[in-house]
Amino acid sequence: MDMTATTPPTPVTEVKLRADARRNRKRILEAAREQYAQHGLDVHVDRIARAAGVGVGTVYRHFPNKEDLLQALVDERFAFFAEVARNALDDPDPWNGFSTMMRESARVTAEDRAVSEAMDQQPGVCECSADKTSLREHGAEVVERAKAAGAPVEVDISKLELGQKIDVEWRGKVVWLIRRTPDMLANLPKLDPRLADPKSDSSQQPKDCKNEWRSIKPEMFVAVGICTHLGCSPTYRKEIAPADLGPDWLGGFFCPCHQSKFDLAGRVYRGVPAPLNLVVPPYKFASDAIVVVGEETKT
Repeated sequence: MDMTATTPPTPVTEVKLRADARRNRKRILEAAREQYAQHGLDVHVDRIARAAGVGVGTVYRHFPNKEDLLQALVDERFAFFAEVARNALDDPDPWNGFSTMMRESARVTAEDRAVSEAMDQQPGVCECSADKTSLREHGAEVVERAKAAGAPVEVDISKLELGQKIDVEWRGKVVWLIRRTPDMLANLPKLDPRLADPKSDSSQQPKDCKNEWRSIKPEMFVAVGICTHLGCSPTYRKEIAPADLGPDWLGGFFCPCHQSKFDLAGRVYRGVPAPLNLVVPPYKFASDAIVVVGEETKT
Protein backbone atom coordinates (compact mmCIF):
# COMPACT_ATOMS: atom_id res chain seq x y z
CA MET A 1 0.00 0.00 0.00
CA ASP A 2 1.43 3.37 -1.02
CA MET A 3 1.13 5.95 1.75
CA THR A 4 2.34 8.81 -0.42
CA ALA A 5 -1.07 9.54 -1.96
CA THR A 6 -2.46 12.94 -1.15
CA THR A 7 -5.89 11.81 0.01
CA PRO A 8 -7.70 13.73 2.74
CA PRO A 9 -6.94 12.59 6.30
CA THR A 10 -9.16 9.74 7.42
CA PRO A 11 -11.52 10.64 10.28
CA VAL A 12 -10.25 8.88 13.40
CA THR A 13 -12.66 7.57 16.00
CA GLU A 14 -11.35 8.19 19.52
CA VAL A 15 -10.81 4.84 21.25
CA LYS A 16 -8.97 3.94 24.41
CA LEU A 17 -5.80 2.14 23.38
CA ARG A 18 -4.16 -0.65 25.35
CA ALA A 19 -0.88 0.20 27.05
CA ASP A 20 1.19 -1.59 24.40
CA ALA A 21 -0.74 0.14 21.61
CA ARG A 22 -0.16 3.52 23.25
CA ARG A 23 3.55 2.77 23.44
CA ASN A 24 3.64 1.76 19.79
CA ARG A 25 1.78 4.90 18.74
CA LYS A 26 4.19 7.07 20.68
CA ARG A 27 7.20 5.30 19.13
CA ILE A 28 5.76 5.71 15.65
CA LEU A 29 5.19 9.43 16.14
CA GLU A 30 8.67 9.95 17.58
CA ALA A 31 10.25 7.99 14.74
CA ALA A 32 8.18 9.81 12.13
CA ARG A 33 9.21 13.20 13.49
CA GLU A 34 12.86 12.13 13.42
CA GLN A 35 12.61 10.72 9.90
CA TYR A 36 10.79 13.77 8.59
CA ALA A 37 13.52 15.92 10.11
CA GLN A 38 16.16 13.98 8.20
CA HIS A 39 14.38 13.27 4.92
CA GLY A 40 11.38 15.60 4.61
CA LEU A 41 7.77 14.68 3.97
CA ASP A 42 8.64 12.23 1.17
CA VAL A 43 10.08 9.66 3.58
CA HIS A 44 8.51 6.21 3.08
CA VAL A 45 6.54 4.39 5.77
CA ASP A 46 9.00 1.45 5.73
CA ARG A 47 11.75 3.70 6.99
CA ILE A 48 9.49 5.08 9.75
CA ALA A 49 8.47 1.57 10.81
CA ARG A 50 12.10 0.42 11.03
CA ALA A 51 13.05 3.49 13.08
CA ALA A 52 10.13 2.84 15.44
CA GLY A 53 10.95 -0.86 15.79
CA VAL A 54 7.52 -1.97 14.65
CA GLY A 55 6.10 -3.62 11.59
CA VAL A 56 4.63 -1.71 8.69
CA GLY A 57 1.24 -3.20 9.52
CA THR A 58 1.40 -1.67 12.98
CA VAL A 59 1.93 1.74 11.44
CA TYR A 60 -1.06 1.19 9.15
CA ARG A 61 -3.28 0.16 12.06
CA HIS A 62 -2.59 3.45 13.84
CA PHE A 63 -2.43 5.67 10.74
CA PRO A 64 -4.34 4.39 7.67
CA ASN A 65 -2.52 6.81 5.36
CA LYS A 66 0.39 9.17 5.42
CA GLU A 67 -1.79 12.25 5.84
CA ASP A 68 -3.15 10.80 9.10
CA LEU A 69 0.38 10.38 10.41
CA LEU A 70 1.37 13.91 9.44
CA GLN A 71 -1.88 15.22 10.90
CA ALA A 72 -1.09 13.59 14.25
CA LEU A 73 2.38 15.14 14.30
CA VAL A 74 1.04 18.59 13.46
CA ASP A 75 -1.77 18.18 16.02
CA GLU A 76 0.83 17.62 18.74
CA ARG A 77 2.75 20.74 17.83
CA PHE A 78 -0.33 22.90 17.40
CA ALA A 79 -1.57 21.74 20.80
CA PHE A 80 1.72 23.07 22.18
CA PHE A 81 1.29 26.34 20.26
CA ALA A 82 -2.22 26.69 21.67
CA GLU A 83 -0.95 26.12 25.21
CA VAL A 84 1.72 28.80 24.69
CA ALA A 85 -0.99 31.17 23.45
CA ARG A 86 -3.18 30.46 26.49
CA ASN A 87 -0.22 31.16 28.77
CA ALA A 88 0.41 34.41 26.87
CA LEU A 89 -3.15 35.49 27.64
CA ASP A 90 -2.42 34.98 31.35
CA ASP A 91 0.71 37.16 31.22
CA PRO A 92 -0.02 40.50 32.93
CA ASP A 93 2.19 42.20 30.33
CA PRO A 94 0.39 41.76 26.97
CA TRP A 95 3.48 42.62 24.92
CA ASN A 96 5.67 40.16 26.83
CA GLY A 97 3.02 37.48 26.35
CA PHE A 98 2.92 38.16 22.61
CA SER A 99 6.73 38.15 22.32
CA THR A 100 7.01 34.89 24.24
CA MET A 101 4.38 33.26 22.04
CA MET A 102 6.17 34.33 18.86
CA ARG A 103 9.60 33.23 20.09
CA GLU A 104 8.40 29.81 21.22
CA SER A 105 6.41 29.22 18.04
CA ALA A 106 9.38 30.22 15.86
CA ARG A 107 11.76 28.04 17.87
CA VAL A 108 9.61 24.91 17.62
CA THR A 109 8.83 25.46 13.94
CA ALA A 110 12.54 25.88 13.15
CA GLU A 111 13.36 22.67 15.01
CA ASP A 112 10.51 20.58 13.56
CA ARG A 113 10.86 20.00 9.84
CA ALA A 114 7.59 18.11 9.64
CA VAL A 115 5.65 21.12 10.88
CA SER A 116 7.58 23.68 8.85
CA GLU A 117 7.14 21.68 5.62
CA ALA A 118 3.49 20.99 6.42
CA MET A 119 2.91 24.72 6.75
CA ASP A 120 4.42 25.21 3.31
CA GLN A 121 3.15 22.12 1.46
CA GLN A 122 0.07 20.95 3.37
CA PRO A 123 -1.77 24.05 4.62
CA GLY A 124 -5.01 22.10 4.96
CA VAL A 125 -3.41 19.86 7.59
CA CYS A 126 -2.34 22.90 9.60
CA GLU A 127 -5.76 24.52 9.29
CA CYS A 128 -7.34 21.34 10.65
CA SER A 129 -4.95 21.34 13.64
CA ALA A 130 -5.58 25.02 14.29
CA ASP A 131 -9.33 24.37 14.39
CA LYS A 132 -8.97 21.38 16.73
CA THR A 133 -6.85 23.28 19.26
CA SER A 134 -8.56 26.70 19.01
CA LEU A 135 -5.11 28.08 18.18
CA ARG A 136 -6.56 30.54 15.70
CA GLU A 137 -8.82 32.13 18.31
CA HIS A 138 -6.22 32.16 21.10
CA GLY A 139 -3.50 33.52 18.83
CA ALA A 140 -5.72 36.29 17.50
CA GLU A 141 -6.65 37.30 21.04
CA VAL A 142 -2.97 37.50 22.04
CA VAL A 143 -2.20 39.69 19.02
CA GLU A 144 -5.12 42.06 19.61
CA ARG A 145 -4.31 42.31 23.30
CA ALA A 146 -0.68 43.21 22.52
CA LYS A 147 -1.69 45.70 19.83
CA ALA A 148 -4.04 47.46 22.21
CA ALA A 149 -1.52 47.63 25.05
CA GLY A 150 1.78 47.85 23.26
CA ALA A 151 1.16 50.18 20.39
CA PRO A 152 3.46 53.22 20.30
CA VAL A 153 1.94 56.41 21.68
CA GLU A 154 2.40 59.78 19.97
CA VAL A 155 2.62 62.72 22.36
CA ASP A 156 2.36 66.36 21.33
CA ILE A 157 4.85 68.32 23.45
CA SER A 158 4.52 71.58 21.55
CA LYS A 159 2.66 73.26 24.43
CA LEU A 160 4.67 71.68 27.26
CA GLU A 161 6.17 74.52 29.25
CA LEU A 162 9.47 74.60 31.15
CA GLY A 163 9.20 72.56 34.34
CA GLN A 164 5.85 71.08 33.33
CA LYS A 165 5.05 67.34 33.38
CA ILE A 166 2.43 65.46 31.40
CA ASP A 167 1.38 61.82 31.82
CA VAL A 168 0.51 59.33 29.09
CA GLU A 169 -0.29 55.62 29.20
CA TRP A 170 1.84 53.10 27.34
CA ARG A 171 1.57 49.32 27.71
CA GLY A 172 -0.61 49.83 30.77
CA LYS A 173 1.98 51.98 32.53
CA VAL A 174 2.13 55.70 33.21
CA VAL A 175 4.91 57.48 31.33
CA TRP A 176 6.06 60.98 32.28
CA LEU A 177 7.31 63.64 29.90
CA ILE A 178 8.97 66.63 31.54
CA ARG A 179 10.51 69.68 29.93
CA ARG A 180 13.39 70.43 32.26
CA THR A 181 14.66 73.94 32.84
CA PRO A 182 18.31 74.97 32.40
CA ASP A 183 18.63 75.15 36.21
CA MET A 184 17.28 71.61 36.55
CA LEU A 185 19.90 70.34 34.10
CA ALA A 186 22.68 72.33 35.80
CA ASN A 187 21.85 70.72 39.16
CA LEU A 188 22.08 67.12 37.94
CA PRO A 189 25.90 66.73 38.22
CA LYS A 190 25.85 68.14 41.74
CA LEU A 191 23.88 65.11 42.93
CA ASP A 192 26.20 62.38 41.61
CA PRO A 193 27.90 61.67 44.97
CA ARG A 194 24.50 61.12 46.61
CA LEU A 195 23.19 58.66 44.03
CA ALA A 196 23.32 54.86 43.93
CA ASP A 197 23.85 54.58 40.16
CA PRO A 198 24.82 58.03 38.84
CA LYS A 199 26.04 56.67 35.47
CA SER A 200 23.00 54.42 35.04
CA ASP A 201 25.21 51.37 34.55
CA SER A 202 22.75 49.03 36.27
CA SER A 203 19.55 50.64 35.10
CA GLN A 204 17.28 50.38 32.08
CA GLN A 205 17.27 52.99 29.34
CA PRO A 206 17.81 53.09 25.55
CA LYS A 207 21.43 53.37 24.41
CA ASP A 208 21.02 56.97 23.31
CA CYS A 209 19.76 57.86 26.78
CA LYS A 210 22.74 56.52 28.71
CA ASN A 211 24.19 59.93 29.42
CA GLU A 212 24.18 62.47 32.23
CA TRP A 213 20.61 63.58 31.39
CA ARG A 214 19.23 60.09 30.62
CA SER A 215 17.50 61.56 27.59
CA ILE A 216 17.85 62.06 23.85
CA LYS A 217 17.47 65.81 24.14
CA PRO A 218 18.77 67.25 27.42
CA GLU A 219 15.68 69.25 28.31
CA MET A 220 13.08 66.54 27.57
CA PHE A 221 12.96 63.74 30.14
CA VAL A 222 10.84 60.64 29.46
CA ALA A 223 10.44 57.94 32.12
CA VAL A 224 8.09 55.24 33.33
CA GLY A 225 6.48 56.72 36.43
CA ILE A 226 6.76 53.59 38.57
CA CYS A 227 9.09 53.24 41.55
CA THR A 228 11.61 50.41 41.15
CA HIS A 229 10.95 49.28 44.73
CA LEU A 230 7.35 48.04 44.93
CA GLY A 231 5.69 49.64 41.93
CA CYS A 232 4.29 52.77 43.58
CA SER A 233 4.04 56.00 41.61
CA PRO A 234 6.39 58.71 42.93
CA THR A 235 5.28 62.33 43.06
CA TYR A 236 6.95 65.06 41.02
CA ARG A 237 8.61 67.47 43.46
CA LYS A 238 10.37 70.12 41.40
CA GLU A 239 10.61 72.71 44.18
CA ILE A 240 13.99 73.44 45.80
CA ALA A 241 14.54 72.64 49.50
CA PRO A 242 10.94 72.12 50.64
CA ALA A 243 10.49 71.70 54.38
CA ASP A 244 9.53 68.01 54.20
CA LEU A 245 12.46 67.00 51.97
CA GLY A 246 15.22 69.08 53.46
CA PRO A 247 17.60 71.86 52.41
CA ASP A 248 19.61 69.61 50.07
CA TRP A 249 16.65 68.73 47.85
CA LEU A 250 17.24 70.05 44.32
CA GLY A 251 14.07 68.75 42.77
CA GLY A 252 13.12 65.25 41.68
CA PHE A 253 10.66 62.48 42.44
CA PHE A 254 9.63 61.29 45.89
CA CYS A 255 7.82 58.04 46.69
CA PRO A 256 5.81 58.71 49.87
CA CYS A 257 5.06 55.02 50.44
CA HIS A 258 8.61 54.01 51.42
CA GLN A 259 10.55 57.28 51.13
CA SER A 260 12.52 56.47 47.97
CA LYS A 261 13.97 59.50 46.21
CA PHE A 262 15.03 60.10 42.60
CA ASP A 263 16.61 63.14 40.96
CA LEU A 264 15.24 64.86 37.85
CA ALA A 265 16.93 62.29 35.64
CA GLY A 266 15.18 59.49 37.52
CA ARG A 267 18.40 58.42 39.26
CA VAL A 268 17.87 56.83 42.65
CA TYR A 269 19.45 58.16 45.83
CA ARG A 270 21.68 56.03 48.02
CA GLY A 271 20.21 54.43 51.12
CA VAL A 272 16.58 54.23 49.99
CA PRO A 273 14.47 51.09 49.37
CA ALA A 274 14.35 51.49 45.57
CA PRO A 275 17.28 49.54 44.06
CA LEU A 276 17.43 51.02 40.56
CA ASN A 277 16.92 54.21 38.63
CA LEU A 278 13.52 54.82 37.06
CA VAL A 279 13.07 53.04 33.73
CA VAL A 280 13.43 55.14 30.60
CA PRO A 281 11.22 53.54 27.91
CA PRO A 282 12.09 53.35 24.22
CA TYR A 283 11.09 56.58 22.50
CA LYS A 284 12.00 58.83 19.62
CA PHE A 285 11.30 62.29 18.27
CA ALA A 286 9.10 62.16 15.19
CA SER A 287 9.54 65.96 15.03
CA ASP A 288 10.39 68.76 17.42
CA ALA A 289 6.78 68.70 18.58
CA ILE A 290 6.02 64.95 18.63
CA VAL A 291 7.52 62.26 20.87
CA VAL A 292 6.69 58.65 20.05
CA VAL A 293 6.81 56.47 23.17
CA GLY A 294 7.40 52.80 22.38
CA GLU A 295 9.71 53.22 19.37
CA GLU A 296 13.44 53.79 19.44
CA THR A 297 15.37 55.97 17.04
CA LYS A 298 16.72 53.84 14.19
CA THR A 299 20.49 53.88 13.93
